[in-house]
Amino acid sequence: MATWIGVPFQMLATIFAGYWFGSWLDEKYAVEKSWWTIGLTLFAVLISLYQLIVQVQRMGKNGK
Repeated sequence: MATWIGVPFQMLATIFAGYWFGSWLDEKYAVEKSWWTIGLTLFAVLISLYQLIVQVQRMGKNGK
């Protein structure tokens, strides 16, 4: 059970990193719409979900 405590923080950090980097790119290249922010945030969400699925599968194999 204790291993699940860090999962939301890991997901939050990954999604925030995607959002922050996308915002930075939008500002650097003066994009009218926030395409980098939207794209990289969605990509970070997908990465977070993938990491969650991998962790669930590992715990299922280990029987924890």
